[in-house]
Amino acid sequence: KDIINRKKTYLWILANQRAGKKEKAELNALMGNDEISKNEKIKSVRHIYDKLNISMLASEKINMFFDEASKLISRVDVDPGKKSDLKRFLSQLNKRDF
Repeated sequence: KDIINRKKTYLWILANQRAGKKEKAELNALMGNDEISKNEKIKSVRHIYDKLNISMLASEKINMFFDEASKLISRVDVDPGKKSDLKRFLSQLNKRDF
């Protein structure tokens, strides 16, 4: 849905940072093209993301933030039950699809 709505997500920004001239031009052309079907647009953008390993890079960044948040939660001086709730919530966030 983000691709269809032309949202500049972290994935899109990362792809533009890593893309060469050809991929950048293709990404921008796809985002501005309302002539192709939604499914074809999504498929084409995801193909570029896959070529640039965007999913893997995004996962690495998510894991980095997850690890940092876990360390910070461990250092917070609160009731262990509340800390457990925070860790559970953090774990649920980490399992989300992007």
